[in-house]
Amino acid sequence: MDALMNALKQLFQPLFQAVFYKTVIEKMAYLNVAAIIPQTWVAWTAPSTAGISAGMWVVFAFIQVVFLLEAVKHDSRSMAGSMLLSIPQSLSIVVAVWIRG
Repeated sequence: MDALMNALKQLFQPLFQAVFYKTVIEKMAYLNVAAIIPQTWVAWTAPSTAGISAGMWVVFAFIQVVFLLEAVKHDSRSMAGSMLLSIPQSLSIVVAVWIRG
C-alpha cells in the first residue's frame, strides 16, 4: 500500500501544487453537506421512512466523525467544517427514522 500511495502522490504532485487546487478542494468538501440535504428533508417530510436505513446513517455519522478527526489532524478547515455540518445531518436522519418509523 505504501508503494501505491507514493506512486499516486508522485503522479498527482503537479495537481497538488496548482494554485486552483486548494480553492477547488475547499469548495468540494461542502458537497458532502449539500448531498445529504435531500435525504434529511425526505426523512422528516415523507409520508413514510420505509427504505431509509437508520443503521447505515449511524455508520455514515461514525465515518464523518473519523474524517473530522483526520481533518483536525491535518488542519483542514474545509473538511472539518464539512464534517461538523454533516454529522448532525446524519444523526437527524437516524432520529427521524426512529421517531417516524
